[in-house]
Formats: sequence, C-alpha cells, structure tokens
Amino acid sequence: MRIYLAMRICFLLFLFIVVTSESVRTQNLESRPEGKFFKKHEIFEGYLLTLTTIDSTRSYDSRKPTIILNLYKLDKGVIDKLLTDSLFSRNSIAAEPELNFDFIDFNFDGIKDVTIPAGTDPRGNYGLHLYIKNDINKSLNYVKGFKEIGNPKPDTVNNLIQSFVVSSPPFCKFYRIEEDNILRDTGTYVEFKNFEEKYMDSLIRIELNK
Repeated sequence: MRIYLAMRICFLLFLFIVVTSESVRTQNLESRPEGKFFKKHEIFEGYLLTLTTIDSTRSYDSRKPTIILNLYKLDKGVIDKLLTDSLFSRNSIAAEPELNFDFIDFNFDGIKDVTIPAGTDPRGNYGLHLYIKNDINKSLNYVKGFKEIGNPKPDTVNNLIQSFVVSSPPFCKFYRIEEDNILRDTGTYVEFKNFEEKYMDSLIRIELNK
C-alpha cells in the first residue's frame, strides 16, 4: 500500500512539473519581447506565429537557411507547435538580416496571407515566401515555387498575381493560386522590348484580353 501511494505521489508530482513547465514556456513565449532577430504575431486567436533569425551574417548563400518560422497553439498554459520551417530569407541585395512578416492577399479570398522576404537579385528583383492563411482550420500552407516569382503583386482587377521583372528586356508574367494552394502559370507573357513605363498597363490589358 505504501509503495502504491509513493508511486502515485511521484506520478502526480511528475504531472505537476510537466504542466508547470509548459505553462512557464507559454508565458515566456507570449511575454518574450520582439527584437531585431525575433518577431511574433498572433495570426489567429490563441495562435502565435514567430520568426527567428538564426544567421545574422550578410551571407547570401540561398542553400543555407537563415530563419526559422514557427506556428504555435497556446491553450491554457499548454503550448503545441504546429509548424516549423527553416528558410533562406534576406531583405535586399545588401543581405540585411533584420526581417519581419507582411500580410498580402494573394489568392483573392479576402484574407491577407503571410509573406516573408526571400531575397533580391542584382537587378533589384525581389522574391517572397508565401503562406496561404486558412481561417477555418487555423492553418498556414506554404506555396511551393512562389519564391521564384520576381516582384509579385496582386492584380485585383483580373484576380491574378502580376510579376514584372527588370531584365533585358523587361517582361511581365501572370500567375494564380488554385484552391489546392498550387501555383499556376497562366501562360501570359508580355515582353517590353522598347520599354516605356507609361505604356505598361495598356500592353498588359491587351495581352490579357486576347
């Protein structure tokens, strides 16, 4: 009987330590201040998205991850890690290591999605990592291939993603994100051999309406 009571007390003590430890971890995560190399955002109610820089050098080797993105669910002192991604991320050609989230609706569902800088080429064309935000099941879905699109921005008139790339010559392409979060190339390609910016919108409209 004494052995049984001793074992039960030890088990209860173990549970207390585990629960207390998780509660402390949750409090630490929620109270941890943002800084140059740590950003956080409540992406859903009770869900915390964090961005931690693990390489603060000016390296531009895209094969090596520089940040870790985590999605946590916080519930009554218990923390549950739902997503962890290691990504290469740089703000500019100068390889500035300080990063942050941005929120842009790229699939035109009225919900702003999560973007993170993916780097910039020598001509100043930038790329973005994109996570589609799902408010129903409280999830983020990474869009493969999106980081390869140069200078992406939403075209809210045609509900397409426009990519105008500074090249020789400059060109514009269009993409869309399907319901399965797959990136699709529409096949539309507009090349500006004698480029004048004031004519760009007219040329794009002509090509899209063919």
